[in-house]
Amino acid sequence: MIYFITSNKNKLAEARDILGIEIEQMEIDLPEIQAIEPEKVALEKIKEARKKFSGDFFVEDAALYLGDRKEVGALIKWLPAERIVMAYEGEKAEAVCVVGYCLKGRIGLVTGSVFGKIVKIRGDNGFHWDCIFQPDGYDKTFAEMAREEKNKISHRRKAELKFKDILES
Repeated sequence: MIYFITSNKNKLAEARDILGIEIEQMEIDLPEIQAIEPEKVALEKIKEARKKFSGDFFVEDAALYLGDRKEVGALIKWLPAERIVMAYEGEKAEAVCVVGYCLKGRIGLVTGSVFGKIVKIRGDNGFHWDCIFQPDGYDKTFAEMAREEKNKISHRRKAELKFKDILES
């Protein structure tokens, strides 16, 4: 059994869809460091989770790098979508997902990313900044896509498929 340490029901649903395996949710109150790099956040989550749980588990952190200078990153979770649009509409963006895992005591990270741009708020599906991120090659935001469509192209899918390869090896 693999546990996903998250309180986010949307992330849990997407992980179950993408991985196609039985995943048990575990809600552990983990402190979240403030860092631009999602890798740092995920590693700290693993470190803290290991103090409270000894089984196999994974955590996740997402980031949205904005503009040419790749600003904000993992700190995106603290900004409302309206404010992001005001500052970055029309600029390029990179959505990044980092899956951190602890399997039989072995710690690792895998990442996935999707490039796109910031657009006006559109769509009711998804969560947080899905409504303002339009991936390259698509005329819809993540929030305008059905979950199945988003899960075929998302940053989360790319990271979680790499994680699935590790689980199967």
